[in-house]
Parts: sequence; structure tokens; C-alpha cells
Amino acid sequence: MSTGNWTFAFVDLAGFTALTEAHGDEVAASNVARFYEMARQSLVGSTEFVKGIGDAVLLAADQPNDGVSSVTALMTAVETEANFPLARAGLHSGTGVRSEDGRGAVDYLGSGVNLAARVAGHATCRQVLLTETVAERLDDGLWSLRRLGSAQFQNVAKPIMLFELILEDGPVGEIDPVCRMRVSPGAVVGSIRYGDHDYVFCSLECVAVFTASPNDYETTGARTP
Repeated sequence: MSTGNWTFAFVDLAGFTALTEAHGDEVAASNVARFYEMARQSLVGSTEFVKGIGDAVLLAADQPNDGVSSVTALMTAVETEANFPLARAGLHSGTGVRSEDGRGAVDYLGSGVNLAARVAGHATCRQVLLTETVAERLDDGLWSLRRLGSAQFQNVAKPIMLFELILEDGPVGEIDPVCRMRVSPGAVVGSIRYGDHDYVFCSLECVAVFTASPNDYETTGARTP
């Protein structure tokens, strides 16, 4: 085991529980397997794929720029994958313990990993959040960041300053409010007007889930006239 400082990134699929309910276990499992594959293909520089945890992946990098580059590449891959849910991410540079078992499997534990997971959980769909320890170590002018202010996380003593990584616009299409998939104009199966918003859906299953409990998804992924 070794102790050090790394940039940790958690990336997970937004709305995965709802996706499983709407599309079934086989589709969900297939999406997770593909997500892991895309994560491994998106690694940049010193970044390594540590492990998959359900619908999330943990990445670790020696250099913050490598970690952010890898997350950006993964977010882009997710957005350009047809019929695939969108993702969210959180990054933090901090301490951890790196271990490796006899078969060469690597894992990281520690406060840095835990905070990265908290930050990812704070992000919304298609959002990448960074702590100040990441933002202050990035190359000037390489990334576009928006300062969001501080947030308090469970079991973290002090508020944490957060920044949002500004991503390029994704492919044309709207977001299904249930499964969080981007729906291209030609793939819209149904639409519902609820309140002051229009919602589009990728499948009749998502229409049914939304209809049963629209307040759970209201304004999420909606289009306002």
C-alpha cells in the first residue's frame, strides 16, 4: 500500500434507477457494461480506471488535467452514444491509500475518494463538478470553469468550494425526463404537456412511468415554450 495525493473522479449514469424500471434489467446491465467500456477507452495520460460500482466508475489520476480530460472524453462518449443515458461527474484532488492485490487489481480508499463521491452525487444530469483543489491546479486557459460557491457535505467538517466545468453543447435532442436519455428529433416516441412544460420520451415505457408519477419528474428535462 502507498499513501499519496491523486485526483479522483466519480462518473455515474443519471436516472439509472428509473431507467431500470422503464427499460428492464437486461437493458440496464447492457448500458452499464458499455459505460465501463467507454470509461476505459476515455483514459488520458496518468488516469487509470480503478473500478466500476454499479452504474458508476471511479477514476484516479496523478495529474488533475489528465483526470479532467478523461472525464470530458467520457462525457462526450456518453452523449454521442445512441439510446444511452446521460452522465454526471464529480472530481476532487486529495489524499488516499492505493492498494494492489496479488492479482494486480488496484483500489483507492480514503477521504479524497469519499469527497469525490459526495461531489458527484451533488451534480445534476450532464454536469461536471470540481472542488477547489482540482480547479486551482489546472492549467490556466485550458478549461472553462464557473464558480458555484460552497456546499456542505455529510461527514465533511467544512464547506467545500465547487466549480462547474463548462462543457461544449451536446448533440441535438431533448432529454427524456425518466431515463435521462437524449432523444433525437426523429426518435421521439411520445410527448406530454404537463403544467407549463412539454416533455418528450424515448419509449412508451417511459411515458407510462412519467404518467404514473409526473411530479417526480416535473421540470426535469422539460422544454418551456
